[in-house]
Amino acid sequence: MTGRWRISRVELSHSHPLNPKLSGMFSANRQLSMHVKDLIQQNDQPGIRPSKTYQALANTIGGPANLTFTEKDVRNYISRHLRIFGDETDPKELLKHFSRMKELNPDFFFEIDVDENHSIRNVFWADAWCRAAWEYFGDVVTFDTTYKTNRYDMPFGSFVGVNHYGISTLLGCALLQNEDTHIFAD
Repeated sequence: MTGRWRISRVELSHSHPLNPKLSGMFSANRQLSMHVKDLIQQNDQPGIRPSKTYQALANTIGGPANLTFTEKDVRNYISRHLRIFGDETDPKELLKHFSRMKELNPDFFFEIDVDENHSIRNVFWADAWCRAAWEYFGDVVTFDTTYKTNRYDMPFGSFVGVNHYGISTLLGCALLQNEDTHIFAD
């Protein structure tokens, strides 16, 4: 009634013993040394995947249990410190990725809109399957921008139709500068 909690019973039989060796895995205790950061940067430049870098680091000291960080920490370091928003790298990497997709399948379509500072404003893409589905199921389309979980805090938009079985079908995707953006007319 007062908004306070009261402990009425404690079940110690359900508690697990603490392992002091695992305390290093709490986020506050995880850290990347300067040597590790340098190695991550050296491996990232030629395109070595973070998982391979993590595995190599783990192998040099007898396994992942001996590291003071996780593979996710390696990925976060790359995305936060090596690929900075507003840098020309992100649009170039995205363009390179989408260009490779287009080489693999000429029906892949993408459009990247950048501002004068080379920051991504809007991106639209649709693979061959989405484009084919558009032909059949593009009569009624919803555009949903409820997802905002990417590191740039850009709304992710999905174009969705309904197939002849009543199942939602993806018709295309977009990352938008904001939800008011209307740049994809066709």
